[in-house]
Amino acid sequence: MSTGHDDLEAWKRQRTVELAFELADSGRYENFADVAYALQFERGMATARALIDDPEMRRLLNERCGDAREKSAPPPEPEVFEAQPVAEDRGNRC
Repeated sequence: MSTGHDDLEAWKRQRTVELAFELADSGRYENFADVAYALQFERGMATARALIDDPEMRRLLNERCGDAREKSAPPPEPEVFEAQPVAEDRGNRC
């Protein structure tokens, strides 16, 4: 039998995971630890780390952080090659 307490805990975990994904997808955080810190100390969610601290969640958050940072990174500068003078062909031409 489900209790109100169980429902509240499930909602807290779901909300924490949603916020963790939003933070990871923002591109502002390097990895799981940064996201967990932000949830705890910037968002005031004291139990956030305990709710999302498992190996699969760490992997997902690290992956999402990396993907988001990659997408938000400026494109690499194109390589510029200096033009080299072309040697003239002084052979006989027909």
